[in-house]
Amino acid sequence: ELGEVDAILWVVDVTARSGPAEQAVAHMVFARDLPVVVALNKCDAAKPHVIARRIEQLAAIIGDRDYHALVPVSASTGDATDTLLGELAALLPPGPPLYPAGLASDLRDDERIAEYLREAALPHLRQELPHALGVEVDEIEQGDDDLLVIYANLLVESDSQVGIVVGSGGERIRQVGTDARRRIESELGCRVHLDLRVKVRRDWRNSDAELDRMGI
Repeated sequence: ELGEVDAILWVVDVTARSGPAEQAVAHMVFARDLPVVVALNKCDAAKPHVIARRIEQLAAIIGDRDYHALVPVSASTGDATDTLLGELAALLPPGPPLYPAGLASDLRDDERIAEYLREAALPHLRQELPHALGVEVDEIEQGDDDLLVIYANLLVESDSQVGIVVGSGGERIRQVGTDARRRIESELGCRVHLDLRVKVRRDWRNSDAELDRMGI
């Protein structure tokens, strides 16, 4: 039983045989008098003449009933799936905005900054400790001349991991800070001074309080 819908997507296997079962499905699909998009799937596994024959079979089953589009696709390779999504999107009515106009994200600034920091750190630390690295933003201050001052911590779970994050002569954490600062400035549209430190917080991944504090 179909609920309230705006359109119907009918997915047909190009490699399957057409017959009474397909005719019965077509009857149910078109009984609602709604726009219908037909997706002829698995076209990567069929030769052109097979695809053409199946399209002819579907046309015969559909008869004089209207349908919005018929799109040969491949779900496994993604071929023509963008076209299919475009056809479906064209049939959807506009809905009310979920967020105020101009809002780029539903995350707070500190949550966004923490994400940018983690994204900047992971390429440098993916091999050593990708899952043991946490990020928390301690404080954000508005400085002079449109300068945003951010105090943040990279969290690890053991003393031995501190050296991994800092790197030889502090080179690694400086690079992480440089990459993160560029991204934060680009996203927030202002100059940023980033005060970045490494702290040991043992077993933080198993602490509900720590995870809540980081918004995870």
